[in-house]
Order: sequence, then C-alpha cells, then structure tokens
Amino acid sequence: WGNNDDGALGRPGVENALLPVTSLWGRKIVAGACGDCHSAAVDDGGSVWLWGSYKDSNGYIGFPDFSSPGNSVPGDKCKSATLVPGISGAVALVAGDHHTAVLTKEGDLFTWGQNSFGQLGLGQRTGEPPVPKDDSPAEQEVVQKAVASLKKAKRKYLHPQKVSLPEGGGSIKTIGCGGDALFVCLSNSGWETFACGLNGDFQLGLGSQNEGEPTLKKVTALSGVEVTHIGGGQKFSVALDAQGSVWSWGMAPCTALNLTDPVERVKTPRKVPSEYFAGLRIRGLKPGGSHVVAWASGGSLFTWGFGESHQLGNCPRDILKFTDEEKDANEGEDEATPYAVSSKALLDRVVLGGDAGSNHSVVLAWDGGYASPLPRGTKRHTAAAEPPAKRQRFSAEVLEVARREFALRPRLPPELEALV
Repeated sequence: WGNNDDGALGRPGVENALLPVTSLWGRKIVAGACGDCHSAAVDDGGSVWLWGSYKDSNGYIGFPDFSSPGNSVPGDKCKSATLVPGISGAVALVAGDHHTAVLTKEGDLFTWGQNSFGQLGLGQRTGEPPVPKDDSPAEQEVVQKAVASLKKAKRKYLHPQKVSLPEGGGSIKTIGCGGDALFVCLSNSGWETFACGLNGDFQLGLGSQNEGEPTLKKVTALSGVEVTHIGGGQKFSVALDAQGSVWSWGMAPCTALNLTDPVERVKTPRKVPSEYFAGLRIRGLKPGGSHVVAWASGGSLFTWGFGESHQLGNCPRDILKFTDEEKDANEGEDEATPYAVSSKALLDRVVLGGDAGSNHSVVLAWDGGYASPLPRGTKRHTAAAEPPAKRQRFSAEVLEVARREFALRPRLPPELEALV
C-alpha cells in the first residue's frame, strides 16, 4: 500500500488498502526493500524482482529495459514485478531512495539506480546538466544536446553492475543503504566497514565532508566493530553491532546523542550510551528519512529523531493522562535521545521487528498467543499483564522503572527467539 504514481506497489488498484502484489503470486518471497518510487524482492530461489522507477533531481532516469542494455523501458516506469537477469543466489537486498544493492551467496555485490553522488560504489558519479551561458538559440541547443547525452549516461546505471571491493577487505557480511549512500561491512582478519555516496552532512562517517564519494572508503571509527545492521536517512546514518550497541553519526538531532542543534554534525560514528536504552540490548533497528525505530530485548520499542509527522509515536506521552491539545496536536515532538514508546496497543505485546519510511513507522508485535495449532509438545505461552508504560528518560529512577517493566513483559518462546 502507499503511493503508486510510479508503479512502486507492483499492482493495480487503490493505494490505501493492503493488497497483494499480483505479479508475484505463486512465488515465496523471503526479502523485500522499498525506495522512494521503486521496490524489489528476493524469492526463495535467490532470484531478484524489481518494479517502479528511478529518479534524480532532474526527473525520471527510468526503469531498466533488460532486453536492451543501457536503456530504459518506454514510459520510464514498470508497474509489475520484473525478473532481474544476471543475478542468482541473492542473500541480502537493500535500497536507498533511488538505488538498490544485492549481495549473493558467492559474495558478489551488485548495485544499480541513481548514481549522482557515487552511491553505487563504482568509482564514478554522473554529473549535472550544464547551465546555459545565455538565452541564445545556439546555447540552448548546446545545452539540450548535453542533457540528452547525460541522460543516456545515467541510464546505463539502471542495469546491475558488480562492485569491486577494497583490496584486502575480506568477505562481505552486511550491506546497507542510506538515502543516497552505500555501506559494506567486511570480515577478514578483523571487521571493517566501508561507505560511499552522499557525504555533505558527514553521513558516511569518514570524518571528512564532500558532496559525493564514488569509491568505497574505510570508516575507521568502526574498525574492529562487528556490524550487524547499518543504514541511514538523508542526512544521518546508524549502525548496530553484535553486542547490541547502537552507533550513529551525521545530522546531530537524528543521532540519539542528546544533541539538538540542527546545524551541528557528528563527523564519525559514536556509540549511543546504553543508559539511553535503559540498559536493554538492542535487537534490531531501522532508519527512516529523519528518524529511527529500534526494538530491544524483551520487546521494548524505542524511537528518536524528528517527529513532525508523528512518526515517533510520542504524542501523547502518557497514554492514561493527557490533554486534548496534546492528543490533537498537528505535529509530534522531536526526540534527541531514545524514546520508549508508550502505547495501549503495545502494552501486552513484544516488538519483534519494524521499519521506517520518510515520515511513518511500522512494527511487528506478538501478544503471546498463537493463531494456529502448535506442533505436539510445544509449550503454549500467554501474554503477561504489563503496567502502563511511562516516559523513560536518562535518570536512575526511570531506569529502575524500565527494568521493572521489562521483567513483566511476556517471554519469547524458543521458536521466536531467532526472529528478534
């Protein structure tokens, strides 16, 4: 469901209803990813499917015409799932706003889409169209020819290309995308993370700033850190390590580091204090355009960043005591540190996963029950009662409340532990 102007839903019909992607009927989908106006999926055979369109600041780049290398399909968009040729055994799929990356079981990394900032990691980036020097017909003709040539150059990046890894980097363990960035985490004798793409707000974590970095560069602040998830929004990035710690960098108010100045930038990855999460281990996280959702051991849900569209779930804060003005507020509040989401819908549920878009969030939560019969011998779990969640801030009193609430949450059965 959602906006379908460019075919990103891969199906006909209304936009505001949960409907199946009919072009994928009969296939078992094991992974999916969404960009600004394109979507992709991986089936259980490791094949990659794609639909929608790719754009840049000048409009449509198009959708790959796989029957004509280097070209786009007529109309520059595709409204049904299309098999991506040349890629098999896909084990990971991620998407930025207008680019896509796939990792195969052989360890190969393929990228395609917009390459304005070098986010495809191919060592080069597409330029911008020239600005007319004057209004003369001759100058306009020169510019038009240049624009047509540039668009042709852009379209070659619509087709998947294999990314060359840094020398001595090792095997790829994790990949991730920011809005216009690419992250690759490698393991050899140790752990290293590399990044490329848009870097105007230090969102690559390199410690230096430039408009675009077309080559994968080492993020030295994450050297030796086993990164299990990494990604970002437009102006910030975030990572999760194997110990359940969160790292963040880029635009300060989106980093969960209690920084509120929108002009300030965190130039390299910094670890978010565990106290901000009430000492709980973070199991997973997903960045949106300017916010993050994260779920912790025991099923707690945290959000932070900008909340103008209520994407943080923090209004009202106290679900049992609030004013009408707070409930009816047109805009939600921003959160400079992790906010423990207080919701009646989540009181007796554990959050197993989630995701974040530009201005919305979604989570998968479990209530301790089962909708279908269990295998013989499986113990049935029921949800435990939980006291109303309270606003959790960085103080000894609040941490104690958080730990008490955590202890009362329903315990996950072994068969669901792997999901979180």
